[in-house]
Amino acid sequence: MTIVRDSLEKETSDYFFDRISEFFIIKGTEVWGVHLSGKRKRIDAVIFPNNYLVESGFPKINVGIELKSMSLKDGNKKQAIELYKQSISYRHTRFEFDQNKHFLPLISIYPPISNYLKKSRLLHSEEQYSEHFYTGFQYFADRLSGLYCISELFLERDMPNTKLLIKLSGIDYFIIRKNGYSHKYNNNWGFERYEIEKNRIEKANLRPDEYEREIKGLIDLIGL
Repeated sequence: MTIVRDSLEKETSDYFFDRISEFFIIKGTEVWGVHLSGKRKRIDAVIFPNNYLVESGFPKINVGIELKSMSLKDGNKKQAIELYKQSISYRHTRFEFDQNKHFLPLISIYPPISNYLKKSRLLHSEEQYSEHFYTGFQYFADRLSGLYCISELFLERDMPNTKLLIKLSGIDYFIIRKNGYSHKYNNNWGFERYEIEKNRIEKANLRPDEYEREIKGLIDLIGL
């Protein structure tokens, strides 16, 4: 199935893949999986850090990417909420790549939610209402997304002095600045431990039923 994007979403997608390829390997686009409810789901991309990013401190994990256009056509509320609804559903989906089915330890939204909520992009709301919505939604989104290991991804056009920034729960998780400085701010996120333990289980040569039982014992680390 081919996904047809409108011109705004295609522009965002083209920019994203052009810039992100400096740091990540694109494992797949339009990657399908099965939700715990049995429904089929599709995420825009699955990426994996290249050697440069790993040497800079980024964990060896698969990252799911959900892309939207830079503008919201029907006023920001509906689409911003739908974006998080989609991303949480991906948290409960096992995606099909690398000849297996995988939960994604980390999911990233691009462009970041703050982009949708800029006053210049609030198309159908009065200014006073928009300010209340911006503050409340950002607070809510930061905390809710952190519970499900859903991050915001920033590139140079979102933060001009930064090549790459990933935020979780509203705080910086990993950054590469234009001057080459890089830093990972926190080593205690559950999704990092999930991937380490999953790799250990995969090497244990377990029966399929044993493997499933062991994987299910880890899912609390990624907000399931």
